[in-house]
Amino acid sequence: MKWKKISILFSTIFLFIIVCFCMQEHDAVNTVRLVAQAEDHITQSVSLYYDDGVYYAFLPSYADTNSLSIVYNNAYSLYLDGEYYDSDSQFSTFEPNRSYEMIMKNSFHITVCNEKLIIMKAEHIPALSIHLTDGTIENINADKEISKTGLATLITENKTVNYAGSIQSIHGRGNSTWDQAKKSYSLALPEEADLLGMGAGKEWVLLSNSFDESGLRNKLVYDTAKAIGVTFAVDAEYVDLYIDNVYYGLYLLAKKIYVGNNHVDITNLEEKTKSINPYPLSFYQSFEEEHNGKMIRGYDIAENPKNITGGYLVQIEHHEEKLAARESLFRTDSLSFSVSSPKYASRQQITYLSDYFNTVESQLAKGDLSNINVDSFVKYYLIQELFANKDKSSVFFCKDSDEVDSQVYACSIWDFDLSIGNGWLVSNVNPSVLYRNTDNWFEYLYDNPIFQSRLKEMYASVIKSDLDTLLYHRLEEYRNTVSSSFAMDKRRWRKANNGYTVSDTDKTDSSTWGRQSQHHFDTLDEHISYISDFMNQRIQFLDSAWIDDVTYCFVSFSTPENTDYFTVREGDVLTEEPIPSYDNNDDRFIGWYDADGNEYVPNQTVTRSVNYNAKWEEYGDSGSKATALLSIIERIKANPLHESVLLSGGLIIMVCAILYFVITDIRKAKKRRYDDGREP
Repeated sequence: MKWKKISILFSTIFLFIIVCFCMQEHDAVNTVRLVAQAEDHITQSVSLYYDDGVYYAFLPSYADTNSLSIVYNNAYSLYLDGEYYDSDSQFSTFEPNRSYEMIMKNSFHITVCNEKLIIMKAEHIPALSIHLTDGTIENINADKEISKTGLATLITENKTVNYAGSIQSIHGRGNSTWDQAKKSYSLALPEEADLLGMGAGKEWVLLSNSFDESGLRNKLVYDTAKAIGVTFAVDAEYVDLYIDNVYYGLYLLAKKIYVGNNHVDITNLEEKTKSINPYPLSFYQSFEEEHNGKMIRGYDIAENPKNITGGYLVQIEHHEEKLAARESLFRTDSLSFSVSSPKYASRQQITYLSDYFNTVESQLAKGDLSNINVDSFVKYYLIQELFANKDKSSVFFCKDSDEVDSQVYACSIWDFDLSIGNGWLVSNVNPSVLYRNTDNWFEYLYDNPIFQSRLKEMYASVIKSDLDTLLYHRLEEYRNTVSSSFAMDKRRWRKANNGYTVSDTDKTDSSTWGRQSQHHFDTLDEHISYISDFMNQRIQFLDSAWIDDVTYCFVSFSTPENTDYFTVREGDVLTEEPIPSYDNNDDRFIGWYDADGNEYVPNQTVTRSVNYNAKWEEYGDSGSKATALLSIIERIKANPLHESVLLSGGLIIMVCAILYFVITDIRKAKKRRYDDGREP
């Protein structure tokens, strides 16, 4: 018994020593920092990042052998490939992408760490470093409504300090993207600052591009929009983001879309309204009511400026849950709009907006373009179609005061991570489809001869005439600029990648591009090759529609959750029929039907544009089974002989299955009655 107690004691002591040793190893490595220095003695410390048995140091672009040092806890000794380094000593021999043997020893000269260290370094990309002063990034990531303050430095490749100062607030942003591991953020500075030559601004956005592995799509689209003169196009530049010394990846620093100088530069009606009221606008009572049969929401604000005709910045809202969260909104017959500015619109302002936009919509339906700036809508539409953007979110219109300009402008292209064949969360993004993705207004416009003429003219003179500069040369420029940062970002977020491997067929067959998967490639070169191939096919298709004047029909198939679009040359046969998906196990799909109740028949000749809606019925009861049988019989009558044979066979199988389940149910019922003693 005595020896047993002694062995237990020694085992416990041994385990305690092992645990302490492991903790010592962990603590030792966590103290290691690589420190890069810029001008004005401003430094950036970089913590090590552990992934799959290897430690990584992700260095900013301005780190070099003359200004890079190593710091760690003086209680330990550090060796890299056998060479000893004092804490805070210069690391003049570092080589990017080289693997080092990192050994750390304690004061007893016992090795407490023997790990592999790989140092990666950015090139050309500025580094934005944020240090939070009243919390941690984990606080923000837990709830995007939580806002923190901090300090920031923005340093370019040549060590120039572009910004060094405080951050008034940083908080999370995004909807579906917020659920991703790599998150986007909003920044507010205490005063306007010109960041990276984009013009002075107070509010900025850090886009994670988490739905676009390449990180190229938003940048490519924003730069193209600015080049062709889209109204109030967004400025955006790449940065490598560090938060509290931890590398967070390659981000796109962009100007936030709001009314102000160097942003949406129209009359600031919100500021004018604030200036003549004694209380903050949010203080006043909100209301929601119908106006001319359509819902409006606003605030009963005491005083209004004499001129309330502008400026306004509005956004189309497609989702009721998003609309419900907006302070001010109005509806037209076909669309719902939230008001970005003034955020708290007065009763008079929201009533004016509702009346004005309903008038614009009714005029567009009649072919009257007098209340819109046609060129702004043409350029906006060109960007949407050129880059095959199926995402319907983030569509902005603005209207200035009538004293400046009484027309409505399409403005501020935004949110293109799900474009150019990237199909995460959406389907059917092949390059040979016209999406007309911003709904009714652009449907009216596309059918308008004046708009069509200007669209084709601008496509030929603005896009086609400068295609190499707008697209292909720019992609090469991005390749040279972001390749190192792309590699660091890919390593940093390797475990968060939700993409799927693209087969060789997917790479070449446009009909399968983007089928409900984000395109995943191992290298930036592969991403650029994919984008280039997609755009080549896209341009060929747009040429046929807008230069060769081929007549196309638009056929769409809609379910409660998604719409698949097809563009078919007039007189051709549509061979594809999407498989409907609907997250409701109680419903059964019975067919596609147009607005007149006509059912879609596969392999039919297309002579007109049409939208088919999926028809569902409750699944499980005898009535629905009978209805399904009748539906199948009707389809047999309507289909050709070879399809009738197949459907007849299916009908026989279905009838036999129903009879089997009915007989089984009868037998089970008899057994239950027998077990209950109700039947001998």
